[in-house]
Amino acid sequence: MTSPALWVISFVLAIMQAASAPATIKAQARPAPTPAWNKGILPISPESYYNAIECGKQGGQDPPCVFYDTGLCKNSDFALALYTPYKSVAYEVWRVVSQKQSAPQPNYQQAQQTRVTVVSRRFEDRQTPSQISC
Repeated sequence: MTSPALWVISFVLAIMQAASAPATIKAQARPAPTPAWNKGILPISPESYYNAIECGKQGGQDPPCVFYDTGLCKNSDFALALYTPYKSVAYEVWRVVSQKQSAPQPNYQQAQQTRVTVVSRRFEDRQTPSQISC
């Protein structure tokens, strides 16, 4: 059975494709993040919570484990962004560590209540759809 997040992404892409001319869609992921996480989008658990904290401690401009959705569907027509409980925790830690402060301990219960969100933003300056590489 497919995950709800994957279904939502597929649904959004299907709607966007139906609204424009036919396009070729190819999935392209970023390089593997460190620490590795290969279990997909799941409700936050103690394991993924502590993994997200370690991810956020990396700092840097664009750590793949925090910003795993960067360039997820890179094209000139629209951009996709994902927000998950994992990203919520990792981003909070990364934001504080990037300001040269000690890593915080984000609220686990609040992370458990975070919903998965998929955002699609269409670029208005395009007159005709281009080939989409997703």
